[in-house]
Amino acid sequence: MLLSLVHDRELMRESNFIPDFDIFSGEETKLGPRVCGDIHTGDLYKAAKDTYCKNKQKDFPLPLIIFYDKTHTDLHGSLSTAPVMFTLGFFNQSARNSVDFWRVLGLVPNLSYGKGKNHDAPSREKLQDQHNCLKVILESISTIWKEGGLPTTILGKEVMVQPWIHVIIGDASGNNKLCGRFNVHGNCARP
Repeated sequence: MLLSLVHDRELMRESNFIPDFDIFSGEETKLGPRVCGDIHTGDLYKAAKDTYCKNKQKDFPLPLIIFYDKTHTDLHGSLSTAPVMFTLGFFNQSARNSVDFWRVLGLVPNLSYGKGKNHDAPSREKLQDQHNCLKVILESISTIWKEGGLPTTILGKEVMVQPWIHVIIGDASGNNKLCGRFNVHGNCARP
């Protein structure tokens, strides 16, 4: 799925990239006062890039933006799934706002379907099932890094793609499940 984005000539155009940004080095090309703008201007971007990209000549930094949220396909919520989708961190905001720039990495099924309202498994166990699904879905990203990257050619240049998950976006409920956090949304006196 990573390669389907970086090999797509319609998507891999300079007009779709963050302005004044070199996608091969992961660095800004325009010198001037630093302003917080896109993900490459955040404090953790340089630290992440330095961690995942050791060979400055060959490594292609690829920060991923992951989206995770449950969606319903029927009126009662029994046919629901939680897609894990991603886009590339060097695409500009208008590109990231288009569905053409996103790919589905995997789907977490409705793990409570058929178990009834009185499903008495502990919350921790239910959450662990979801995290087991996420582990399988995200495993390919860590495998690429552990194996030294993904060799390919991007815009005519041979590179070693070094992906990392830089940002995860979604709603409060989904993000709380990702972090194993108590899901209250301000509705209880104490967690």
